[in-house]
Amino acid sequence: MRTRILLTVLAVILLLVAVAFGAGRSWVGRAFPQTSGTLQLAGLDGPVEVRRDEWGVPHLYATTLHDLYFAQGVVHAQDRLWQMDFQRRVGLGRLSELLGEPTVETDRFLRTIGTHRAAQQDYDALSGEAKAVLQAYADGVNAYASTHPVLPLEYQLLQAQWEPWEPVHILAWAKMMQWDLSSNWSEELFRPRLVEQVGPETAALLLRDGTEVGAPLTHSIGEPDLAFLETALRRANLGLGSNSGRGSNAWVVSGQNTVTGRPLLENDPHLGPGMPSIWYEIGLHAPGMDVVGASLPGAPAVIIGHNASIAWGVTTLPLDTQDLFVERLSEDGTRYEWQGEQLPLATRQETIRVKGGEAVTFEVRESRHGPLLNDVVEGLESPLAFHWRATAEPTRVFEAVLGLNRAANRDDFLAALEQWDSPPQNFVYADTSGTIGYVAAGDLPIRPAAGGMLPQPGWTGEWEWQGTVPLDEMPQQWNPQEGYLVTANDNPFPEDFPYYTGTDWAAPFRATRIRQMIEASNALTPDDFQTMQRDVTSLPAPKLVPLLVALPTDDIVVQRAQEQLSTWNFHLEGGLPGAGIYEVTYGFVVRHLLADELGDDLLENYLGYTQDHLLLVSQLLDEPDHPLWDDTRTPEQERRDDILLRALLDANEWLGRRFGSVPHEWFWNRLHTVTFDHPIGEVKPLDRIFNRTLEASGDRTTVNAIGFTYSEGYEANNVPSYRQIVDVGAWENSRMLHTTGQSGHPFHPHFDDMLDEWQRVELAPMYWTDEQTTNASQGRALRLEPAR
Repeated sequence: MRTRILLTVLAVILLLVAVAFGAGRSWVGRAFPQTSGTLQLAGLDGPVEVRRDEWGVPHLYATTLHDLYFAQGVVHAQDRLWQMDFQRRVGLGRLSELLGEPTVETDRFLRTIGTHRAAQQDYDALSGEAKAVLQAYADGVNAYASTHPVLPLEYQLLQAQWEPWEPVHILAWAKMMQWDLSSNWSEELFRPRLVEQVGPETAALLLRDGTEVGAPLTHSIGEPDLAFLETALRRANLGLGSNSGRGSNAWVVSGQNTVTGRPLLENDPHLGPGMPSIWYEIGLHAPGMDVVGASLPGAPAVIIGHNASIAWGVTTLPLDTQDLFVERLSEDGTRYEWQGEQLPLATRQETIRVKGGEAVTFEVRESRHGPLLNDVVEGLESPLAFHWRATAEPTRVFEAVLGLNRAANRDDFLAALEQWDSPPQNFVYADTSGTIGYVAAGDLPIRPAAGGMLPQPGWTGEWEWQGTVPLDEMPQQWNPQEGYLVTANDNPFPEDFPYYTGTDWAAPFRATRIRQMIEASNALTPDDFQTMQRDVTSLPAPKLVPLLVALPTDDIVVQRAQEQLSTWNFHLEGGLPGAGIYEVTYGFVVRHLLADELGDDLLENYLGYTQDHLLLVSQLLDEPDHPLWDDTRTPEQERRDDILLRALLDANEWLGRRFGSVPHEWFWNRLHTVTFDHPIGEVKPLDRIFNRTLEASGDRTTVNAIGFTYSEGYEANNVPSYRQIVDVGAWENSRMLHTTGQSGHPFHPHFDDMLDEWQRVELAPMYWTDEQTTNASQGRALRLEPAR
């Protein structure tokens, strides 16, 4: 509370100063980066040229790799110092040192699962070359911070100080990226409650995995309060780790399908919206390294992009890499059973320093399977241990990133992916020889299938992981006859794949729509790809909407809504009322379909499993007499159209209360917006300084996937975080754009200058050649030199 009051008072003072003296921008601008002239920095071996284009994207030219990564640390710190600091504190479980009591529960959870310890574990296992890259980057961050004492606005509002950057801090944020792209411990808590409520057959139908639970849970897990935990994690811009709402796309076409005869590669990975963007565009050039694309502030190298020989893109491969184990503890809670023996629980003390309050010290208990969650997840009855690939043993993903950046061909690419372990990802590939490919990369644990579906006994030994699936046994495709490859978080595994993969696949609507558009032309261009990225065609809607239009009703307002639906083109464009009516009605369909079976709490949880209930509804629309349509709370036996009519009436009543009884004004973008929120933007009036809100189109089923959760309204929580279109071999024709802007400084011209283009899906040039970057910098460049 004290922190909130302090923030509010400081914000008001800041605004009054800005209004009264017109000096707000000038005052904040003292922290803006130097972009021309000379900057001398201790630790450089030689000069580095930094050319910034019209979007603020820096293109770095160094004479050594050491200086290149040092300079990348400098420019990241110039533009995103506070974001980098915030993110490392998330991974280290040290947010409360900045934000006080409101983030204590976030820190407790992350300290318990051990992301800070896992980051150190990863660093200790790195090669000498990788450690040298991390050290050069960290030295660049610290060199800049020591020569530029004016800290960004957030530090001034929070009265916080900068601490030197360490190489392990880079891996702390990488650990949180692994968390945000991993799966599926929260489903393992939801599934047993669902099975208990509706039985294994109906649970399998609702979760669309086609598998009834083979080994029943013999211990009650209780009713865990994940809503409380999710609220805590959102303060760090994190989710529970479930992939059920992912919307990432990537596709690549060979020269046989393009107008130039060269491959084209597209990628738009989806993440939660935040301010500033999670990505930072950059070009890196030095002997032995030429690469451009999207980097992560706080980490060296490029994560997605192209070099002089290859291009690549990624989408989440939602493999099950997390399991929960029920442990048998001794009466005093200090020991656990393992195959007939009593073993001591490992314990560690964690202390959270809290700004404006007393430090919080607590104990974490761990079995061989991982930390016990009971002290940080309220409502658990049985002792549950959390086992996750990314904390159980060192991960080598940073080594893989370095390999991707310098790969010259398919063999180099695959060699890099041998080291890509967590988070699992789908990779699309193209190179200058004309080769295109797809690889599913990442560690897939080998274990009995039911062990990935429900918490299982930890004392028997039968549910242990038995290694991971080798890369050469994972799905791969190279130069297919049809000349294209598509991945959209859908299931790439054949039906006879011998290992359990998980069940968290996206419904196939996006992948199907992408294939439709690719197959419509054999002379595709980058402009065509950009049109595809804009596409908001709904494939589920044509099945539901005619049924809604045909429903009999005497209500004149409902009839007008049906008229809007009857003329709707199934495009989820923000300015179309038919799109708004469809989305709201669909949500009520799911609620009326399952309210009697699930009850209020489980129904709210299930509404978050969007990919599953989309497929469920699609199936049941073809089965008007399916038992699920019947509302068992009434004496009548309802059929499909009875439930659809209830949903349509409720949707009209809900929309009418908000916007009046005028269905032609029930535009989708009146409901569907996206807020790029800053970690301290929840405090008013700071939201006006830090946050940005836009109207949106699309949903989770459209190629331009602006996702939301039906249980939480229609505010987007999953968006295209970065878009790229790469013209392979004619690199200078490529395009890219992330969400907000290159700068993390409020009032800076590049703080939010990408938002309008992002909303319209207009990409910016992905400059590559020396001539392009020279012209784009308009003769202005910053020269970094060794300090004398």
